[in-house]
Amino acid sequence: DGRGGADGTVELQEKMWQTARRILAAMQMLFMALDVDIDERDWLGRPTRLPNILDGDGMDDAEYDILKGKGLLTDREVAYIKAYQGFKCQVPIKWALSELRDLCRPNDRMSNQAKNYEAMQDIAANFNKTAVVIVTTMQQPVPFVYFHVLKLMMMIVNSLIAYELVNLFGEISWIISITTYAVIAAMLLGLQEIAGAMSDPFGSDDTDFDTHKVCEDAYKNAVAYLREK
Repeated sequence: DGRGGADGTVELQEKMWQTARRILAAMQMLFMALDVDIDERDWLGRPTRLPNILDGDGMDDAEYDILKGKGLLTDREVAYIKAYQGFKCQVPIKWALSELRDLCRPNDRMSNQAKNYEAMQDIAANFNKTAVVIVTTMQQPVPFVYFHVLKLMMMIVNSLIAYELVNLFGEISWIISITTYAVIAAMLLGLQEIAGAMSDPFGSDDTDFDTHKVCEDAYKNAVAYLREK
C-alpha cells in the first residue's frame, strides 16, 4: 500500500497496538462492569437496585486508573467513555474497527485487506452480541415467587427428613437421629449456598470465574506478539 521502509513499519506497528489495546480494554471493561458489589439489599437478601450496565453503570475511577496504567486507554478516551451514556465496553471496539479500517483500507471487497477487515467485523459483532447476552442475563433479578418456593421446599424436605429419622432411630438412639439430621441439613443448606454463588459467576468468590487471569493472559499474549513483530 505504498508504506514500505522504516516509516511504514513504524506506522503499521503503531496501528496494530492501537487496535490491540482497545480490544483488550473492551474485554477488561466488560468483566469489570460485571464484577460489582451490591450493597443495597432488602430484608430477604435480594438486591434492591442492580447496576444498569447497558446505561453506563458498573465502573468506577479506580478501574479506569487500572486501564490507563496498563496503557489500554488514554485520559481523553477515558473522559469520553465516562460521558458516554450507554454500553461502555462497545466504544473501544468501535475505535478498534476504525483503526483497522485505516490500516486495511478495504476499498476493493475482493482484496485480502477487505476480507481481513470483514473477519474482524464479524469478531466484533460476536463480541458485542455475547456481551449484551451476558449482561442482560446477569441483570435479571431472581423472581420473588421462585425465591419463596425454594425456601418452602427446603423447609418441607428438612421437616420430612426429621420426622422419618425420629421414627427410624428413635427407639435405638436419639443421638444418632440428631447427628444424621444435622449432617443432612448442612449438606442441603450448603447446596443452596453453592447455587446462590453460581448464579453470579463474576466476582472475587472462590467459585467465580478467574476473569482477572483471563485479561492478564490476553494482555501478555498481545504484547508478546506485537513485540516479536
